[in-house]
Amino acid sequence: VLGNGRMPLIDTCLILDRDIDLMTPLLSPLTYEALIDEFMGINQGMLKVELEVVDGYMEDTDRREPFLRLSSNDKLYNDIRNANIVSVGRLLQQKSIRVGEMEAMKPDERTSSVQDIQDFLVKVPELHELKESLQYHIAITEKIRKITDSADFR
Repeated sequence: VLGNGRMPLIDTCLILDRDIDLMTPLLSPLTYEALIDEFMGINQGMLKVELEVVDGYMEDTDRREPFLRLSSNDKLYNDIRNANIVSVGRLLQQKSIRVGEMEAMKPDERTSSVQDIQDFLVKVPELHELKESLQYHIAITEKIRKITDSADFR
């Protein structure tokens, strides 16, 4: 029983003897999140991304090694975290097309109404957040795909 008299969300524990299930320890993780943890290491929901990984994707103004928070608050990460690594590239491509469409909707200052400009400005933070997240996840996916496409991984 938790505080305030609440019951825990997990009420059952299933233990499998390896004499019964011999194959599971030999399986490789193939979801995006599992591969990030396997090859780059997720520590308390944070991923330290080396500069070499994001080189060419991020602006040169920020040259410190970035930490990326991996949580369901990041809409893009939440969409791809449980996807098989093979399908992550396609999902990222779809998201980048969406970013391009959002940027193309930018109103022309000379011909647009004030309301059109205000409506677009409301979307700017979401667009900026999605664009930055895309840059990180594309770079991370490329690094992971280099590993998973190698003969050693297979």
